[in-house]
Amino acid sequence: RRPPDLGVVAVQSVPDRPFTQQDREIGQILVSFASEAIRLVQALEGLISGKERLQKIIDNSPSLICLKDLKGHYVIVNKRFEEWHGYARDAVVGKTSHDLFQEDIAALHTAQDKQVLSSVRVVDQEIQIPFADGTSHAVKMTKFPVLDVNGQPMGVGAIGRSEEHTSELQS
Repeated sequence: RRPPDLGVVAVQSVPDRPFTQQDREIGQILVSFASEAIRLVQALEGLISGKERLQKIIDNSPSLICLKDLKGHYVIVNKRFEEWHGYARDAVVGKTSHDLFQEDIAALHTAQDKQVLSSVRVVDQEIQIPFADGTSHAVKMTKFPVLDVNGQPMGVGAIGRSEEHTSELQS
């Protein structure tokens, strides 16, 4: 699919000085750079819209979904994470579990993350998690390695499901 035309760029020589071969070559190089810059901007716009679509999908999940980098910093969280823990997305991204949760919960998350990264396997565990409303819920937490194109871990993904909370949402 060809991107829409953006317009015309014209370069015109002055009447008493025609373009030299070198001027034409420089012009072709500049046009090539401009064309490539436009393609890069369009690719970036595509990535941004793809990220926004993905965020909308995970925000509509009844499960908590998040992604951490290798150092344990949250990269992505969904609306369920915000609701369960009482933090806005902007306050979470870039933080670790130790920045957000009481020590015992943070230590549990960190231990699970280390287990996932060292084994490069999925870890399922049911844990009690305190919610922002003061209640505590049994949550089935599934954590998994997120791999780069070379098959190396680049982070830890997590999906948490509370049957109590899910049934409340459905009623």
